[in-house]
Amino acid sequence: MIVGPSCGYQIEVYGTEGSLKWDFERMNELQVRVGRAGDEPGYVTVNANPKHGDYSHFQPGPGNAMGFDDLKTIEAKKFLLAVAGGEAANSNVHDALSAAAIVTAAEVSAATGQWQKIDHVAGTTAAQAAAL
Repeated sequence: MIVGPSCGYQIEVYGTEGSLKWDFERMNELQVRVGRAGDEPGYVTVNANPKHGDYSHFQPGPGNAMGFDDLKTIEAKKFLLAVAGGEAANSNVHDALSAAAIVTAAEVSAATGQWQKIDHVAGTTAAQAAAL
């Protein structure tokens, strides 16, 4: 056994115009950095609140943490709605293909030190949302 995070699962995304950081141990917070200049030179914490998804079905207001069980309930609801022919708002096979392309490009970029072009994948949930 080692001493360290209890449930460390972190995602960090870096881009040319901003970045995001999220940690499972602080799942109700998103660290956001937008732009290269501005009044705020570092990350800003965005707390989950009733404007975010199904949050308001579980919590009365911002600052109240949702838990893992709450998220699993939302996930199960969305899955059952999609299976029953309702809205399929969760990830799809096109999202998986897009994610695989991004990971592959990152691996090639790390090995070669070169930027990699990633082709657009039609049918992703992000593409569907952008079309709305």
